[in-house]
Amino acid sequence: MARTGRKRKFSSMSSSNGTTAQLDKQEKLEEHPAATFKPPKNPRATLSGLPTELRLQIYAYLCDASLIHVHRHIDEETLESRFTWTPCRSPSAFSPLLCANPKWSGMCPEFARCTHDITSPPEPLGFWGLAASSKAIRNEAQEFFLRHTVVSVDPRDLRPWLDHLSEHVPGQIDHLRRVTIAGPMCDEFFTEAVVQAVRQRVPKLEGLGIQCQDCVWDWTMPAVGFTKIERDHWKDWYVMGWVDEFDETVTVAIEVMVWRKRMIGHGREQQLVIRLLREGHEDNKARVDGGWNDHDVQVEIDDPGRLAEPNRYAKWRQWWNAREMDGFPL
Repeated sequence: MARTGRKRKFSSMSSSNGTTAQLDKQEKLEEHPAATFKPPKNPRATLSGLPTELRLQIYAYLCDASLIHVHRHIDEETLESRFTWTPCRSPSAFSPLLCANPKWSGMCPEFARCTHDITSPPEPLGFWGLAASSKAIRNEAQEFFLRHTVVSVDPRDLRPWLDHLSEHVPGQIDHLRRVTIAGPMCDEFFTEAVVQAVRQRVPKLEGLGIQCQDCVWDWTMPAVGFTKIERDHWKDWYVMGWVDEFDETVTVAIEVMVWRKRMIGHGREQQLVIRLLREGHEDNKARVDGGWNDHDVQVEIDDPGRLAEPNRYAKWRQWWNAREMDGFPL
């Protein structure tokens, strides 16, 4: 009984101390500057008070060139997949379907490279910052977001991601307009079947992006002391046969990055980029070539002559070394 009395006494003291602490906390909250905030006299002067049409125009302005990178996480015990995304640090000026500085690029300084660090993603800016400010705005903008955003997916994750959408949120596939496949051009997982999965399973596709690492010898002609890229070589690239089957109204943007290592005969280590852009048009339907000729395809070759990050331990190297470990020849 004595123990019970002591316990009750301790409980009573704890309750008293807890009440005092709550009062102190309440006083501090009342003194905080945010406590003086008052609702606007005119609610229509706020974003949520605007007509829906105006809010959609604001979303369109902020979301004009947005690109996100999808990441797949596999539970080691259940082997189930979940997917997250991070905003691209900077879409390409050549085409919004492409990332300006992909994670395997050594042609830009590290601070500008889109590292896709899931544990430390870029700060939400523009449309993403607005969506993060309110659950109501985020819910309203979800469908708009899918229709106006480029979704970049690793070729290994593309079909699992589409399967995930079909099973859990099938309606979202109808809102997809632009999909980019980004990863090493490896015969094991970057195949024609993966590219065709986009054509077959995204019914309202308006833009297809292919952003890849490829073997240097597929694109260059070795000579004494240097390597040359022929401007028309893209016509003989086997991947062009894959994109030929896409509707002529679909815009296609392709970026191929190759890495030339330091070899006997030339001491330079270098990365080169070949970019192609074929804008989709209704007029292409009436043409036999579907708009794939010199007049319709923009070609850009980026050959800076040196790496921006030549450091032996530069982080971009890990994305190429993974290809070597998988047995992919460079």
